Amino acid sequence: VQPPRLSIGAVPALQKLPDAVQKEIHLEVHGPVLSWHPLFKEMSIADEIFYQSLCHKAIVEKSVAGGEEVFQVGMRCESFYFVTAGTLNYQFMFQYCETTPVTAEEWICEAVLWTNWQHNGQLTVNSAHCQIMELRAQDFLEFAEESTQWMHMQRYARLFVSFALRENRVATE
Repeated sequence: VQPPRLSIGAVPALQKLPDAVQKEIHLEVHGPVLSWHPLFKEMSIADEIFYQSLCHKAIVEKSVAGGEEVFQVGMRCESFYFVTAGTLNYQFMFQYCETTPVTAEEWICEAVLWTNWQHNGQLTVNSAHCQIMELRAQDFLEFAEESTQWMHMQRYARLFVSFALRENRVATE
């Protein structure tokens, strides 16, 4: 079992580098993960300034120990989560026995970017440890509203919510 990866925030010397260098480091580390999602992959090309801002200021890396809860039913959702290492189990509040695995290169809680969201399930680490990259919804919104692609993101949001309602997926993460 590999030990948890060291996050950028855990290296004090990096905080002393010039802001431009920090931006480049954050883009190199966070950019590839964020681009797993098709919308963000497109935004990395269509609006590089927006994408770099997200990577630099809107993302938090977390290492979570086995058995720990990331969130539980009823908590206010504040981040869109990308799993970079490890496995988690998601248990929807109405399915007490059935869990859904969430593994590396998957994401959960996208709805928080497009709606006010409260968790409808519990997410627990199922491996020895798990690495998660959180895109903070409030920071995303601040940068998105300034993006040259804001209208396209609004259209995506409407389609996302419409699909979720049509497929009755509003209740799940």
